Amino acid sequence: MLLRAYKHLGYVRVVMELSDRLDTGAIEQEASRLGLHLYWRQTFHPDSVRELNRRLRLASGRRIIVAVSPGSLEIARYAARSRLVSIITVEPGQERIVDRSTLQLLRQRGSGALRL
Repeated sequence: MLLRAYKHLGYVRVVMELSDRLDTGAIEQEASRLGLHLYWRQTFHPDSVRELNRRLRLASGRRIIVAVSPGSLEIARYAARSRLVSIITVEPGQERIVDRSTLQLLRQRGSGALRL
């Protein structure tokens, strides 16, 4: 399994993308057995602020790192304001979605990352 390779390479913390196809319980047990700290990440691709807000509410009670790939400036700014969003991911060709105001919102919040 990939977790053994991470342990062999000296990693202590590992982030995995959350998917419905994964047996998260078995993966968490294996990580614990190997002495790895496992974190889950989920990436949202919302079509609207309303959809993003709904998904964030569903994810708020779980221990996951939330990444958002915004399709519009409005969604990017909402994600930048939300403390539930850890990463804003900008896909190639969508660089204009994130403007100076969005970056200022991230800076004012004091946390979060922009992934290009």
